[in-house]
Amino acid sequence: MRCERHPDRAAVATCVTCGKPLCAECAEVVDGKYYCRDDAPAAGVEEAQPRTRSGALRPWLLFAVAAAVGVAWGALALLRPVMESGAKFYRAEMTRARLAEVAAAADDFKRDVGRYPTQEEGLAALLEEPADAESWLGPYLPETYVVEGAVVDAEGGPLGYRASPNEHVVFAAGADGEPGTADDVKLRLEGRAEEKRQPAFPSLWGFAKDSGRRRGSN
Repeated sequence: MRCERHPDRAAVATCVTCGKPLCAECAEVVDGKYYCRDDAPAAGVEEAQPRTRSGALRPWLLFAVAAAVGVAWGALALLRPVMESGAKFYRAEMTRARLAEVAAAADDFKRDVGRYPTQEEGLAALLEEPADAESWLGPYLPETYVVEGAVVDAEGGPLGYRASPNEHVVFAAGADGEPGTADDVKLRLEGRAEEKRQPAFPSLWGFAKDSGRRRGSN
């Protein structure tokens, strides 16, 4: 190519703006780029950068994120009462299931010994043989049901036991966490030993215990 202004000279570059071929004399270098004299930017003036759309969209992106977070918090606020109610129901059902397991163990104790544990013996009689229980075939509860020597519910709270000539009751503290109050969950044992019953949540421990009892009776 020949220079646009000097046809007798060979071109060494082209203008990045207009594309004209330039010889060494006509070519001006600014920031590593070749320009003709007409298009060369003034010294100290930065070349205008093309405007991108990302900057224009950024506020909308932030708004969308804020809206999504707001919707999530609102949904959580609406679902929280339902979740809390479900958790309370689950805890109550687990407590009743644990009481049913302990009641079944007390029934087995009565079948073997001929009576329920006394008030003095308490639920410990289901774990360790009382002195006067010659036909005791326990322990009737697994070790996982015992914490610091006490039989506990599914949440680790101690279970209570009340024995009198008229009734025998196992109970767990209710929602207030205090045993002996009106919201306690109670299970009366009378009449259960003569019935064939299954725990609310059958366990491997119950299966093994019944198998052992059958083998012992044979």
